Amino acid sequence: MAATPLSFTGKLSLQDTLDLHYYRSLLVVRRSIRWLLAIFSVAIIAIVLVAGLHGHFTWPSYVILAVFVYFLFSCFGLDERLRLARHYRRHPDQYVESTVVLSEESVCVANVNFDVRLAWKELRTVVSTQRGLLFVLPRQQALCWLPQRLFEGNTEKEQVLQLARQHNVPVKELA
Repeated sequence: MAATPLSFTGKLSLQDTLDLHYYRSLLVVRRSIRWLLAIFSVAIIAIVLVAGLHGHFTWPSYVILAVFVYFLFSCFGLDERLRLARHYRRHPDQYVESTVVLSEESVCVANVNFDVRLAWKELRTVVSTQRGLLFVLPRQQALCWLPQRLFEGNTEKEQVLQLARQHNVPVKELA
């Protein structure tokens, strides 16, 4: 196993930030529920449009349309992506270089704003995705994101997942 700690240093890009929030939101609300809510929204929009075309549109029908169109975009996180992208561009100083060190005993995340050292048992889960690894604390809080570019050309992703499994941290695969 990893006798020396695995260390990763870098700054989150805009895509990394969007991926982190996307996969964290998938943990909170599953895709199947998002699709169910989206189908419900489309059905309500269709009913209001058909009723408006056969009768006439009133101000409540416009309000209902606006609410369910917004709800439809929210189901797929489009509003959140726009908000995150705007925040990333307006506040680049909040996205600082961080170092994540994974050892046999602990998970450490450090940057100029904080220094956190946790035992493996304090993690809720490690989420493995095509775009990277997400470390999640209890209450679905994201601890850190390790993008896939850190694992290209090496076997460190498998080593990280093995460390998590060795310490009985659930590893969840998301596509």
